[in-house]
Amino acid sequence: MKKFAVCVLTVLLLTACGSGIVLPDAEDLCRITVTGSSVPVVIDDEEKIRELLRELRQAQDTGSDSIRDDPAEGDFLQVDFIFRQGGASRLFLREEKDKVIVEQPFQRIYETGKNILNLLG
Repeated sequence: MKKFAVCVLTVLLLTACGSGIVLPDAEDLCRITVTGSSVPVVIDDEEKIRELLRELRQAQDTGSDSIRDDPAEGDFLQVDFIFRQGGASRLFLREEKDKVIVEQPFQRIYETGKNILNLLG
């Protein structure tokens, strides 16, 4: 099992280099939780999960690396992808003027439109 996890992590890291945002497939998720706002949000509808992932995949790389496990400053939303087989992955969203910053810890920083916030309720 450890070898499998190491292989999956290696593939994810290698595919993250020079490519777009790394996100799970909707079929692998049982829910997405969003915290950091006044009311936590749980998204467990498969179509809503797909829509959120589609929107996140539109995020553009800013050219900046994420060097922390959580954002250093500002108000942010924590988005946790909860996998059907157990485990989770996380990213953070922060609103900035006319865009939303998407940070994948220890990977890259992206930006996308504010529509993502509407999908989160």
